[in-house]
Amino acid sequence: MRTERKIIRLNVLKDLMRAYRTDRQKRRTIPINIEFEDPETFFALEYLADKKYVYFKQTNPEYYIAKITPLGKSFLESELERKTDLIPNAVGK
Repeated sequence: MRTERKIIRLNVLKDLMRAYRTDRQKRRTIPINIEFEDPETFFALEYLADKKYVYFKQTNPEYYIAKITPLGKSFLESELERKTDLIPNAVGK
């Protein structure tokens, strides 16, 4: 279960990074019912907010706003680099 939750957290960060790079507002609007429809993603967002990797706030009765922070970007980039280091380099072989 622990690994599954880490994967969910990394996927949330990847999605927020994608939003940061492609969306003019650099954030995601998330329906309030995520708490019940996808509780694992909701828990991931809360965890990442506690770590200061994302900004995650309820902005009105229907939506949350989620946005990756500079700390979250650094963490995600280091995780992706670490995983890339584990893959053997096929170039030149």
